[in-house]
Amino acid sequence: MKKLYNILISLLLLGSTIACGDNVVFYASTLPVIEGVTAEVLPSRNGDEWDLTVRVKNTTDKPVTIKVALAAEPRFKATSFLIPGINYNGNAFGENLNLPQGWEMNGEPWIFAYDRGSIPSCTITENRDRVFALFASDRDEASYKSSCSLERLEDGSFRHLIYWPIIEAPLCYSNKMQFTERIDNYITIAAGEEFVASAHACQGRPRWEGYGFAEVFPVAWRKIDHTVPAQWSVDEVLALDKRYQDWSRCQDENGYWYEGIVDDMVFRAGYSKTGLSDDGYTIPFYEQHPERNRWNKDVVERAKRLKEGEYIESFGRDIGFAGQTFHIARLAMEYGFRNNSQEDIDYGLKVFRSWIAARRYESGIFTSNRDRGTNNRDASNMGWSISELSRIVMLLNKHGMDGSEFLDAVKPIVEIVIKGVREDGAIGSIWNGPTGEVVNYNGDSAGFVMMGLARYHQLTGDERILPILERAFDYYYTKDINHFRCYGGAMDCSSIDKEGIHPFFTTAKYMYEVTADKIYLEYARKAAWYFVSWLYIHNPIYGPNDDFTLYNWLPAGANIIGVEHSAVDEYGIILLNELLWLAKVDNEPLWREVVELMWRNGTQGFAYEGRNIWHGLERPIGSKNEAWFPCEWNKYATVGRKRGAVNDHLTAWAGAYRTTSIYEMEESDLQWLREATKPER
Repeated sequence: MKKLYNILISLLLLGSTIACGDNVVFYASTLPVIEGVTAEVLPSRNGDEWDLTVRVKNTTDKPVTIKVALAAEPRFKATSFLIPGINYNGNAFGENLNLPQGWEMNGEPWIFAYDRGSIPSCTITENRDRVFALFASDRDEASYKSSCSLERLEDGSFRHLIYWPIIEAPLCYSNKMQFTERIDNYITIAAGEEFVASAHACQGRPRWEGYGFAEVFPVAWRKIDHTVPAQWSVDEVLALDKRYQDWSRCQDENGYWYEGIVDDMVFRAGYSKTGLSDDGYTIPFYEQHPERNRWNKDVVERAKRLKEGEYIESFGRDIGFAGQTFHIARLAMEYGFRNNSQEDIDYGLKVFRSWIAARRYESGIFTSNRDRGTNNRDASNMGWSISELSRIVMLLNKHGMDGSEFLDAVKPIVEIVIKGVREDGAIGSIWNGPTGEVVNYNGDSAGFVMMGLARYHQLTGDERILPILERAFDYYYTKDINHFRCYGGAMDCSSIDKEGIHPFFTTAKYMYEVTADKIYLEYARKAAWYFVSWLYIHNPIYGPNDDFTLYNWLPAGANIIGVEHSAVDEYGIILLNELLWLAKVDNEPLWREVVELMWRNGTQGFAYEGRNIWHGLERPIGSKNEAWFPCEWNKYATVGRKRGAVNDHLTAWAGAYRTTSIYEMEESDLQWLREATKPER
């Protein structure tokens, strides 16, 4: 394959060459080169932007089967490169990763399909003074179905490449930490006919070193269609999310889940189709036969062997990450206060109190289903514990109720965190539950703890907190975020991802509001730009039998999870208010447009009366699957691995994020969102 690649580059140089000023050169060629088949690139420039047309003519008397390549050489020495949502300067961060790293593998450059990236077939290179990007057009199917690649040249610059049609090479990253064979497609051009495709390019000066993406994104946002019709109104979305959160409550006949624990079971509808009949089973069947539910199976077996004083820790029972048990319990109480529902208030209190009573070590740290037998607790659980306990105290105080029992529960966790902060500002990422000792400081997941400490400071005014956060911001931004990377935020991944930036954004906003120090405004801006590098802003083409088509779901507005996890989800919905705040502070309407798109995306995918049978299985009303698979990548598959598919892994955390964002939204913003996303019915 390396030899084939070198041949391709040589052939590109034989194609048409156009110099377009600022030392940018464009090439077009075919693979293979065939006498009588010509390729040219026709650029149209407007300032620092180009619209590119590639035209391939077959002047022979026979059909030809070829690949087409467009190359752009900006000819400046680059200090970093980016393929948004796919490759962050080589994806060098993480442990024991079997995923695309560097710009090549065994001498052959990585090539990625248009539907794998947040911007179609987009490549970006930059240094302190200049950034250049090339990306595909969605003007027509021929242009859109493409792939991209980068090649580092001897002078330190990069060659940017777009291929038509789709290629993924030298291997296809098809599942978490798994590769399959490369994908190759070809174009056949009839005698006397031609192939035409479009692309875009742009350049600029990065506002911060490493953040050239901030100059590219607004251009791609204007050029690429990301239309997503709203399917439900804001209030209808809230009602659907509430239905599923209510359904997810798991209590026995006495109102408790095994040995005095009140809990949610947001994973209990994770259907597995293996061994089931073609017509599937209904929810009542799963309730009568929980062992046939993939996420309940272990719970049922262990429940049969419980001894006095024991309880079940299983899928869905987690304070942080995807469980969000405390978060959902608080929302039940929020709903109760807003709607005069004592039942919801009582349920939320039961959840908190049962965890405090039975799911803590002597240290005060809460248990988790994610310990894998180690008794270790991650930063997500620690941070969300502090955050939600602090928020529940503030909620109760707001309504004239005593929250001291929850303040007493959060204080020891805060003390453990403070004790473990290093002099350089690093906060732990893993703690030993029984002892409270820091196990390691890896990655950037400590952002969740910073978010929790900010909530605790909001509640208590503890004077120790702000200096800790100041040092932590300096440490994590200097180490990683200033370099346009954040890793280890998704607790089931150890790679560069988008989840880890969320708490830094939230905490930076808080720090700016309480200190007025403009450095935190800069931190918030950087967090926003890094976050939208994961924002999917296009709608690839899918077939009539693909899930995306069958269930009327469009990916624009969803968020790529990470370089290890090439699915998309709705995680970004938690940042609506941070983005709306930044839009006001900077007078930047783009952020409001991003908020609108993410909300529109989040109105899709619900199970509702009349459409709650997915893959032959009945779904609870208001439920959604956790992730969607726009490219050749799939995990937890129940219908086989293919692009445009969904799984049957149903969770409630995204609904919790949506509800929280709406509950916290300023009334003027809420009214705007209601009007801007009103369904057309």
